[in-house]
Amino acid sequence: MRELTGEEPEIFLADQRYGFIGGLVKETVKRRTGVEQRLSLTDKIDRIVTNRYLGLPIFLFSMWAVFLRKAGTIIFSVVILIWLLSVLPWGVEPGSKESLIGHLGAIFAPVFAPAGFGTWEAAAALIFGLLAKEVVVGTLGVIYGVGEEAESLIPIIQQHWTPLSAYAFMAMCLIYIPCAATIGAIKRETNS
Repeated sequence: MRELTGEEPEIFLADQRYGFIGGLVKETVKRRTGVEQRLSLTDKIDRIVTNRYLGLPIFLFSMWAVFLRKAGTIIFSVVILIWLLSVLPWGVEPGSKESLIGHLGAIFAPVFAPAGFGTWEAAAALIFGLLAKEVVVGTLGVIYGVGEEAESLIPIIQQHWTPLSAYAFMAMCLIYIPCAATIGAIKRETNS
């Protein structure tokens, strides 16, 4: 470190840290006083990334935080919707073909029958995968009545699916239309 910067490592790191903290304070004061300059999201990311030493960790943390906030909200909302559809109308067995999610899956099941997984459960999981790909397995868990243990879903899948239909289902998850968030990002990035 001494050869690269000509300073003691402790002094150099302290300078970097205080510079970062000073930048945060400066931005906070600007925002509070209204003397804020409007920067686009890409300009803000460029400012973070140009910091040689702290750029990568800060960038990775901020991207992780943005993903968790946005995706977590979407996934949680979709799983609540799936659960609600699996218990409605009141009085039916949760996750059964008579529930709303069962009726919805049964409508689309014939479309997926030529692919080898024409069950209403698979169709319902793929339909909700359009909202967020992460909820495909969660949908199957809700339909099959699995609790918090992920291992308890494996024997149920093995009982209801053949290996070939499971592979076809996984391939379908990979190649069919992206989730709604991805479509929104593509639309925003392409200005279309």
